Amino acid sequence: MVGDSTTTMSVKELRDVIGRLGLSFTETARLVGVDPRTMRRWLAGEKSVTPSVVILFRLIDAVPGVAAWLREQFGCSENAAEAEKP
Repeated sequence: MVGDSTTTMSVKELRDVIGRLGLSFTETARLVGVDPRTMRRWLAGEKSVTPSVVILFRLIDAVPGVAAWLREQFGCSENAAEAEKP
């Protein structure tokens, strides 16, 4: 159901998931198919994270190995998060 806790995400939850992914916000934006400006707006709390992206983040976070597999598929560095802060 759209609007319940499975399809909404706070800024803190979003930052926590991105941190666990070990990606920069730009890489995370690319991974979920949004413009980096959209990711910045989500991280600033200016816009709500799209429900389908919330579900994707929750799946990535819940299933062991998915984050590593996605980093490999998208050619993302696990250390990129330290190099780039929103």
